[in-house]
Amino acid sequence: MREWEKVETKQLRVVPVDASIDTTMAVATYDTARELVKAQDAFAVADCICRKEAQLVEKGCEHPMESCLTFGYAARYYIENGTGREITSRSAWRYSTGPRRTPWWWRPRTRRSS
Repeated sequence: MREWEKVETKQLRVVPVDASIDTTMAVATYDTARELVKAQDAFAVADCICRKEAQLVEKGCEHPMESCLTFGYAARYYIENGTGREITSRSAWRYSTGPRRTPWWWRPRTRRSS
C-alpha cells in the first residue's frame, strides 16, 4: 500500500496560516523554459481539470482535453495514480512549443530552491 492510500481524507485541503503568499507569476523566456524541461527527470501529460469541469456543465471547448504538463515528483504521482500519461522530455517540449494553437499549462515542481 502506498503512503497516500493510508490517509483517510485524500483530497487536498487549505489550512489557514495567517500569512500571505506571493502569487506573482512569471512568464519564462524560451531559454528558461527549455532549461526547466531539461532539468526534470519525469514527465506526464494530464487532462485539463478546468476543461473537465466546463464539460460537466455543458460549457466545453474545442481544445484537447489532454493538455496539462507536469514534471518531477508530480509527474510520477500522476503516472502512478493513472491521472496522467507518461511522456518523454522531447514530447513535453513538443507539447509546449509545437504547431498547435492550444493553451498548454505547465505544472512544475513548486518546491523552493535554497
